[in-house]
Amino acid sequence: MSSVDGDWVRACHQLLNVRLGPGAAVLPSEIKRIHVEVPWKINNGNRGARHFWRNHLPRLKYHNPTVPITVSRVSHLDAAAEMAVLLVPPEPEPGSTSAPHAPHRDGDGDDDVETYPAASPLPARRIFLDLAPPAAAAANTNAYTIKVFRMQHKQEADIVAQLLLVTGARPVLATKDELWELDELEAKRRASEAESLRERDRHARLQQDRDLLAQAKGQLLAPRRPSAKSSAAAGAAAAADLLLPETEAEAEAEAGLDAEA
Repeated sequence: MSSVDGDWVRACHQLLNVRLGPGAAVLPSEIKRIHVEVPWKINNGNRGARHFWRNHLPRLKYHNPTVPITVSRVSHLDAAAEMAVLLVPPEPEPGSTSAPHAPHRDGDGDDDVETYPAASPLPARRIFLDLAPPAAAAANTNAYTIKVFRMQHKQEADIVAQLLLVTGARPVLATKDELWELDELEAKRRASEAESLRERDRHARLQQDRDLLAQAKGQLLAPRRPSAKSSAAAGAAAAADLLLPETEAEAEAEAGLDAEA
């Protein structure tokens, strides 16, 4: 498999990974905004929230492009991951009235879910600052509801299940063609990985052969160490060169001195 085929397989696999999987769901029309707070540190029980934000939340955004979904990071060490959902129900029929009620908790018996009607005061928490209701809903104080649930100390699968429960979203299931395509892409991905491993081993063996060849050439081309006899001979020759006259004039002068003596 060539590199182009491998890139195509990875691109198709990434696209299917966004379209299908945990978090792939269609939100009802009442959901107008979702805001998520994820701390920078995961050592306070926020590992599942980070995995949900990175892996599952993009699928929710893919299937709901018109719903604003925002994420903010919190730098406090003791901060807890939370998700706030803004619900704006359809306009009530003429003649029907709904009395505001105090904040209460719901979510199928889960104490981590809080519901705040529009008429109730919101706590002074950071998560409500980025969750401004639409102008039409803000004009009518009974027209929207905010639901907040904690994601701290939860696995990403539990967070997805809680999101579907709170929002009433409809999960997107894979069709037969998509399942067949997933199987084909998985088979091609495994074949590509196996070929990559074979190429990696082949390059490693070639590099090992090159290293051995370079080592052998270095041993052949290395200068030989002179022996003791050759060193002594070289020293005697150098001493003799020092005793010889350097020029012919010096040699004639030395010969004249010898004759006079």
